[in-house]
Amino acid sequence: MKTTCLRWASILSLSSLMGCAVMRGPIIGDWQGYQPLSTPQGQVAIELVLYGRPGETSGKLRLSSQTRWTEANAVDSSAYLDGTWTLKDIFVKGRIWRNLTIDAPGMSFPTYVLLPSNDLVPALDDGSPDMSQAGWGCCRLAPVPKNSFGYGRV
Repeated sequence: MKTTCLRWASILSLSSLMGCAVMRGPIIGDWQGYQPLSTPQGQVAIELVLYGRPGETSGKLRLSSQTRWTEANAVDSSAYLDGTWTLKDIFVKGRIWRNLTIDAPGMSFPTYVLLPSNDLVPALDDGSPDMSQAGWGCCRLAPVPKNSFGYGRV
């Protein structure tokens, strides 16, 4: 009886782990960072995964957001959202910037610039990166290393 229970526990543990490990297809990239809320007492932790094959300029995405409040009586929340992404080159003041447009609810910034470092920074109206404190300083999404545990699994 004891071995049967242990076997079932092992099978259940493995099946739950396998459910977490399922990816939705090839991964273009995985980024994480924070977005501001309308009040200084909270912030939103974001993880963004873009699905597609290398060289594609559009595809599907999965977004995880977790709202965290510093107030003792506030309720934290989390959500998983699906959407689409489009990548295109924009020519601004003699430079080409790779603009990533995100169509998903809950994003503070619908357009980011993909920098050569693979960081995502909010785009200004002209399509160039916002390298100010309001852009790079607060809202940059940093790439998750491909060899990290959980890469691409939002």
